Amino acid sequence: MENLYIFDIERFAIHDGPGIRTLVFTKGCSLRCLWCSNPESQKGGPEVWILKEKCVDCGACIEACPNNASFLYGKGAIRIDKDKCKNCGKCIAACLQYARKWVGETRTTQEILRKILKDLRAYRYSGGGVTIGGGEPADQAKGVKELAWKCKQYGINVGMETCGHTRWENLDEITEFMDFVFYDIKHMDSKAHRKLTGVSNDLIRMNAKRLSRKGVPMIISVPFVPTLNDGEENIEMTARFISKLESVVRVRLLPYFRSGISKYHNLQREYFNEALKPPSDLQVQKAEEIFADYGLKVNVGY
Repeated sequence: MENLYIFDIERFAIHDGPGIRTLVFTKGCSLRCLWCSNPESQKGGPEVWILKEKCVDCGACIEACPNNASFLYGKGAIRIDKDKCKNCGKCIAACLQYARKWVGETRTTQEILRKILKDLRAYRYSGGGVTIGGGEPADQAKGVKELAWKCKQYGINVGMETCGHTRWENLDEITEFMDFVFYDIKHMDSKAHRKLTGVSNDLIRMNAKRLSRKGVPMIISVPFVPTLNDGEENIEMTARFISKLESVVRVRLLPYFRSGISKYHNLQREYFNEALKPPSDLQVQKAEEIFADYGLKVNVGY
């Protein structure tokens, strides 16, 4: 039996595939997108999550830390020195206010399946199922494949979200059990992509073409972030690339939103631009029209 390292399981989701779905969020990703709305998905190991609204500055975490990683940073602000923190968890155990918790846990595929099966009737009634996201699920190929196979034994529709920056062998193996794949295209220029995400897009484009030739139904997810990838030239290049893929069902244009910023605070990380605002309706409409001009079906939002 395989394990999966995850950070959440969300039931009764309605935006990540058809019908009512259960989302399984794997932990660990090779990208570091500046605007990432799930920063807790990036690192493969466990992390300490701090809930500031519950913290009363009692100092118990400071006393409990054997590495002097927790310290008082001004009034009402206890912080963690990431270089000193060894993830021992003693600060979490010492906190009587439950203001600290772990993010990330190992679960067997059978444990995850039990949660999934609680909503089997809802899947059948709504045409829903399970979507495995992340993080990057394909980096845990054996566990994802086993979970998908188990879901298929109950006739459950299974989809996956991927950034595409993973070994082709992993994607090839997993998608045998996928009814569809959400595939991210973040920027068409390789240098700009590296600046925005930390990696080149060469592998991502190559894997998109491979999945398309394989006939895997693909829904291309395009984040739309003002000043970063919303330029008309980039949108047109993206639309042109997608239009040449053979198995694309539609494009989902995802306007930037700010709801993930608080998560960076909880993880004691700096957000790249807290002043950044979502795009206007007119900007989104213009991008939508460019995709439509290339004969692509477009949905705005999830």
